[in-house]
Amino acid sequence: TAAEMALNVARAIEPALAEKGIALNTAIGMNTVTVVSGVVGAAAAKLDFTVIGDPVNLAARLATLAHTTDGTRIVLSGAIRDLAPRGTATRKLPFREVKGKTQKIEAYLLS
Repeated sequence: TAAEMALNVARAIEPALAEKGIALNTAIGMNTVTVVSGVVGAAAAKLDFTVIGDPVNLAARLATLAHTTDGTRIVLSGAIRDLAPRGTATRKLPFREVKGKTQKIEAYLLS
């Protein structure tokens, strides 16, 4: 599934960088739902491909929380955890609130 592939990529990023001699402590936040994507900007100035929307903001907040965790430092939203293959090891994190969200959230550390 797409969720399984995304989880595999997240797990592989830091080891792949280490193989190339790049020591980078990654922190990843993962979320899913519908987003708006496309090219934004003005052709005369600068064009960028980007994604926007509340799901993107939550993923960014989860990445910020990932900086405060130990272990894989890959934090999943409840929506991603629900899409993960059966048997995917996660641990529920105590975070219930993130900046910019009025609703409580569920966050899980990928083991």
